[in-house]
Amino acid sequence: MKDVPKESDEKKKLWAVDASIFTVKGRAKLLARMMSILESIARPLILSLLLGYPLVLVLSGLLFGWIVFWGSLLGSVAVIGLLLKGLGYAKNFENWNPSLSRQLVTLTIGFLAVAGFYVGLFNYRALMLPLLFAVFVSVLILGILYRGWK
Repeated sequence: MKDVPKESDEKKKLWAVDASIFTVKGRAKLLARMMSILESIARPLILSLLLGYPLVLVLSGLLFGWIVFWGSLLGSVAVIGLLLKGLGYAKNFENWNPSLSRQLVTLTIGFLAVAGFYVGLFNYRALMLPLLFAVFVSVLILGILYRGWK
């Protein structure tokens, strides 16, 4: 039964709020629960996919040849370009003039990371793939356990 405001309460307050309108019932409650589960899994999954994509790209090139590597790389660049243009973010890059020194430092770090990956691949051979898989799974588990990424 709803609380009906008395005359003395109406004189003190300008409005009355029924608290029962804020309770979630039935199907919406299940949907809210499912959404919270998906939110807790989505961020670490996206992070691990973003970190794993370059390795998958290089490994696919090593396993299937240069045509697969360059085709996947060009396809990825095309998808990113179409997404930026379609979502309206392409205009943010119109007057983009990055500094050459920052680009050179970034390219050097990227080259050292790839060289380290290849050295590990040549030295440890088949042991390198389970090691990378273990790193990605641990990042995913830590991301799921740590839900403060908001």
